[in-house]
Amino acid sequence: MGIIRFAIENPVKITVGVILVVLFGLLSILRIPIQLTPDVDRPVITVSTSWIGASPQEIESEIIDRQEDKLKGVTNLKKMTSTSSQGAGKIRLEFPVGVDKNIAYRDVSDKLRQVTGYPEEVDEPVISATDDDMANTIAWLMLTGTKGQDIARLKTFVEEKVAPQLERAEGIAEVPVYGGLDREVRIEVDAHLLAARRLTFRDVERALRRQNRNISAGTIAQGKRDYTYRTIGEYRNIKDIEDTVIAYRDGGPVLIRDVAVVVDGFKKPYAFVRSKGRFVIAMPARRETGANVIQTMENLKARIAVVNKEILAPRGLDLELTQVYDETQYIQGAIRLVIQNIFIGGLLATGVLMLFLRSGSATAIIALAIPICAVGTFLVITLLGRTLNVVMLAGMAFAVGMVVDNAIVVLENIYRHRSMGKPRVEAALDGAREVWGAILASTLTTMAVFLPVIFIQEEAGQLFKDIAIAISSAVGLSLIVSVVVIPPLAAKFFTASRATSKQQRKPWRFARWTSSLVAVINGRISTRVVVVVGISGLALLGSWQLMPAAEYLPAGNKNLVFG
Repeated sequence: MGIIRFAIENPVKITVGVILVVLFGLLSILRIPIQLTPDVDRPVITVSTSWIGASPQEIESEIIDRQEDKLKGVTNLKKMTSTSSQGAGKIRLEFPVGVDKNIAYRDVSDKLRQVTGYPEEVDEPVISATDDDMANTIAWLMLTGTKGQDIARLKTFVEEKVAPQLERAEGIAEVPVYGGLDREVRIEVDAHLLAARRLTFRDVERALRRQNRNISAGTIAQGKRDYTYRTIGEYRNIKDIEDTVIAYRDGGPVLIRDVAVVVDGFKKPYAFVRSKGRFVIAMPARRETGANVIQTMENLKARIAVVNKEILAPRGLDLELTQVYDETQYIQGAIRLVIQNIFIGGLLATGVLMLFLRSGSATAIIALAIPICAVGTFLVITLLGRTLNVVMLAGMAFAVGMVVDNAIVVLENIYRHRSMGKPRVEAALDGAREVWGAILASTLTTMAVFLPVIFIQEEAGQLFKDIAIAISSAVGLSLIVSVVVIPPLAAKFFTASRATSKQQRKPWRFARWTSSLVAVINGRISTRVVVVVGISGLALLGSWQLMPAAEYLPAGNKNLVFG
């Protein structure tokens, strides 16, 4: 095989190539987005509709039923779930994996435009192409008063001043606000004053709706210029509401202030957030899909410091924004654990090689394949646009012991040719030539087991795609290393110490003991069955014992209580 001869005759070029792969692989480690688990694409469209004051039964009959009649005809719809609650209704539309979200969004929007007959008080339906889960929540923030004061009335301030500052952190998608009181302007009508002027509540409602609007008055052309006119009628303050004309009676106008009192207050709370017995305002920080969680968290913490220093402190507010949950702590712990397993696996593999090969040069040559394949796998991950997560690292941990298989086969055959008295260069060339077809077939069969997972589009395929990519990439690189890197290393450094006649005449005691044990196990079918069942049982028992207890699994913040 020409590539083997080229590698042996050009060791400097091969060395430079390996150094470049390792260098770019190390650089790619710094660029790979880090997160806990792979992104799972769920084609889900959510339709939310508000009708303040309506009961769940009214929401269902007047809104949800009308929308469902039209939405059930959406193309490729897999599942439709609706929820009716006090003052709001929600429909969740789920589509098969692989459906274009943009097309699904357009179809849902077209169907909703066909829905008519809503009550006048119903708000425009809101369509979102996201699922209402907490999968992208990486932190929980809590705004509390340092002196114990009630901050429930500061929700509007938080929404307008604090949340936008946090959302400016690179990698943060949104920071919704939970808890506190929503501002509400109430018009408390005196029914007796209204009746005395021969007016009804409907008259008040129509007047408010009619005059709280900005309306385009058209365009007037004057010479070379066109002027656009608009009539501004939206309320800007309480006085504007009080001066609203309801009707004209006895030659004069009847204003809102004549029959009602306008109160600038807060909505009646139907939910709350408490921490350590105090009412607080909680804010989950959700990252953008594909963003580096570690870097995003650093950016978020920097914005929290800015908010405390430049927004809360200068205004004399005894408030403090603190972070009560940090997902990166668990991510970093999990990644450290998997990386530790990779190093331990590499050391164990090297130890086993030394135990059986009994040659320092042979062990070093084969062990060199582990870091080359591991670092090269990071480069492949970056080129494929994947993220570094626990599933990906678990695949690399599995592959650590597999990447040395091809190198062992090649080096063992080179050793056989060396034991025949051939020079190192000739032994390396002949030994690699003889087995390259066998290791190619072995590598392809291994990759054939994992590669089909990459093409599974369901959620299981998206979740375990990274482990298949990691193992396939590492094993594929091990084939290249065994054919291109191992032969020139063997031709340069391999010393076949095991080929001495003394060692050939007297096998190592461990080798004799191992051979005798294998002979005993293979002597009877019953013995083989007992050994296989016993080892499988021990493996299952060990796996069960190593499973983490429930109290060690990640959980949300226990300090927050939602009601």
